[in-house]
Parts: sequence; C-alpha cells; structure tokens
Amino acid sequence: VSSSMLADDLEPSRIDAAKTAARTFVENQPSTIRIGVVAFSNGGLVVQPPTNVQADVLTTIDRLTPQGGTSLGQGIFTALNAIAGEAIVLDEAALEPDNLAQSVEALQIDEFSSAVIVLLSDGENTEFPEPLDIAQIAAEAGVRVYTVGIGSPEGALLELDGFNVVTQLN
Repeated sequence: VSSSMLADDLEPSRIDAAKTAARTFVENQPSTIRIGVVAFSNGGLVVQPPTNVQADVLTTIDRLTPQGGTSLGQGIFTALNAIAGEAIVLDEAALEPDNLAQSVEALQIDEFSSAVIVLLSDGENTEFPEPLDIAQIAAEAGVRVYTVGIGSPEGALLELDGFNVVTQLN
C-alpha cells in the first residue's frame, strides 16, 4: 500500500489493479484455504489474520489505501508473523549472510511448507530490511513467496508531497 501504488500507469491505478488481482485470487480459492492480508508500506501490518471466511478477506482488501514508502522485507516478514500466528522478533544479526541458514532455528519459526505468500507490489523497495534476506528466511521455514508485479516498465510520473517522482515496475 505504498504511495507509489497511486500511479496511473495501470487503469485506473496500481492500487485498484492490485485489489482486482487480490480479489480474483481470493474468489478462486476453495473455502478450506485460509487467507490473511498484510498491508505494507514503511512497515507491515496484519490487517486480516488468516481465515477461510472469504467475505472478510474481500472486505479487508477493499479498505486498503496507499501511503508511505515500500519495505518489501517488512511485508514478507509480517506475512511470516501471520503464518506463525505469533510475533516473531528479528534482529539485524539474523540477516548477516553467515547467519541466514540458522535464522529459522534462532527465530523459532516452525516449518510451514503448506504456506504461501503472494506478494503484490510495484517492487521499488525503499526501506530496510533487504527483501531477499527475508525471503531466504521464509524459504528456510518452507514458505514459498510468489511475486506479482503491479505497474508498467515505462512507469508513471507521480506527485508526492509536492515532488514529482517517476515510479516504474521493478
């Protein structure tokens, strides 16, 4: 839900295209599948804990509004928290290359090989932590991360806080 999702290189905007894609995904899942919704910009927030009540998930998707920067890593990490059903504390030392293999054990994340994160984003990461580091931690827990790019390679000019910013799919 970062501010770059306001760009209009997709009709009518990236956020509306993302909501349409998310709604279609949810509507095509069997009722036995639990789906949660994480909104992320500068940080991440579980706005709908995993549930198999599709109407609740769809209502949550409809309420999302863009604001702030983009932390893909926070989005993935917050989704891991939702999957685990509890708060997982991450310190920066866990992200050091030599520590990634031990991060799942150190974080006491169970094995979640049946869980999937579907990440909808324009991909322009502007915040800590590095998304590939967090994706590696997810992979160590058996969680697959599928990315869906929202935006065009040509991008769009967007006015944010009085500045003109070019934002494009990354």
